[in-house]
Amino acid sequence: EMIPHSDLKCLSKDHQAQPFLAIECTLRGCVEPENGWPTDQIEAFEELAQGGEKCFDAEFHTESEISLFDGSDNVGAAFENAAAVVFESVTCPVGPAQVYITHVESLEEFYIQLAENSGQLDDLMADLASQGDSLPHCTQLRVGSACAMQFSEDNDWYRARVLAFNGDTTRVQYIDY
Repeated sequence: EMIPHSDLKCLSKDHQAQPFLAIECTLRGCVEPENGWPTDQIEAFEELAQGGEKCFDAEFHTESEISLFDGSDNVGAAFENAAAVVFESVTCPVGPAQVYITHVESLEEFYIQLAENSGQLDDLMADLASQGDSLPHCTQLRVGSACAMQFSEDNDWYRARVLAFNGDTTRVQYIDY
């Protein structure tokens, strides 16, 4: 909110010493579409919140990423059509591990695979190879959508997520390599 400077007041020392009581959060499984959240989705979420009067059960996954439950209903599922799929990340081990560097953008951005997950990746790739040609075409893609596609260099099927659209082309990021 933008307000005139003259409307600002100084807090007492006691009030300054108290921590913030609101925690900025993100709803697990929801990624903001490239062109922002649709107004109707924001309004639906605000209505569900009932102006801060309704109490939800929350499960914290990180300091700011949470799942909200209204009884047994996962609130994030109600916004699934507006949000992109968010894949679970591999849990990074603490301490030493054996890894494969699978893709390099720069020294500040590169991708690894944990050696201990190589069997899981082999199984995933075998499944995609056997099913890829029979998978249905995506008709309602949005930025962040999950998809499968054939890599132009080897014609193998890979999992990917949509990064951007440009006319009739789609920029993707392979998520396993």
